[in-house]
Amino acid sequence: MRGSVVKYGAGYSIIFDMGRDPVTGKRKQKRISGFTTKKEAEAELAKYVAEVERGTYLDPGKLTVGEWLREWLKNHCTGDLSPNTVCDYRMIVV
Repeated sequence: MRGSVVKYGAGYSIIFDMGRDPVTGKRKQKRISGFTTKKEAEAELAKYVAEVERGTYLDPGKLTVGEWLREWLKNHCTGDLSPNTVCDYRMIVV
């Protein structure tokens, strides 16, 4: 696993690798705080590491609303929805 759980004040934080910056080649890490239990932090860490490894992790602080909506369409508008619903969503977003 490419990350760690750290005790931070009264709670826990997670720190995970996001790969290397393509321009500078420097290692990029993300820290997320606010977990009350170590178990909760470990579960979230596993989720984020899996997203990074799949290439689906998007840093929410760096996205515009339009970028987020396009990613939402790509990742969440799957076979569970009717084709008309997906079409309507695409017309609204694009």
